[in-house]
Amino acid sequence: MIRLRAPKALDPLLTRTIRGLVNARPVYIVPRPDGELVLGATSREDGRSGTNAGGVHQLLRDAERLVPAVLDCEITYITTRARPGSPDDVPIIGRIDPGCVVSTGFFRHGILLAPLGAGLTADLATRADTAWVPPGSLAAVGPDRFDSEHPPAEPQDAQQHTVSIQQPAGSHP
Repeated sequence: MIRLRAPKALDPLLTRTIRGLVNARPVYIVPRPDGELVLGATSREDGRSGTNAGGVHQLLRDAERLVPAVLDCEITYITTRARPGSPDDVPIIGRIDPGCVVSTGFFRHGILLAPLGAGLTADLATRADTAWVPPGSLAAVGPDRFDSEHPPAEPQDAQQHTVSIQQPAGSHP
C-alpha cells in the first residue's frame, strides 16, 4: 500500500475511489479526507516481510494507467502487511480446543468478511447460538476441515445448498 500526496496545483486529484484492472491485476486509488491518496492491491506469497520494490513499481505503473497524474504525486508512506490466507482460500473460524477459538485466513477479503467473521467468532467464543448461519457454514469454515483423519461432520438434518454466482464479463472476483 502506498500513500501519496498530490501537488497543490492538482489538489484534489481525486474526489472518488477509482478501482480498475490493468493487465488483469486489480488496482485501487482511494482519496482520503486528509488529501492523501491510498494506492493498493498487490499481493505476493513469498514469506518475506519487507516491501518489494517490484510491487511498488507495479502499483505505480498500474495506477498511472488509470490516473496518469499519479506520477506527479509525492510518496508519503509505503507499507506491507500480512494478510493471512488458508490453503483453500476460505477463512478459518472455529473452536480448536475448549478454551480457544480461531478466526483467521481472510486474506484480502478481510474487510468484506469482517462483520460475518466477527459475529461468528464472538458467538463461538461466548457459546451463543449460531443458528443464524446457513446450514453447512460452520463445517465450511471450521479449522478441522483440513484434518483428513477427522473430517467435519455435517448434522444429519443439514440440507445441501449450492449457490451459483455469475460474475459480469471482465470483472474480478
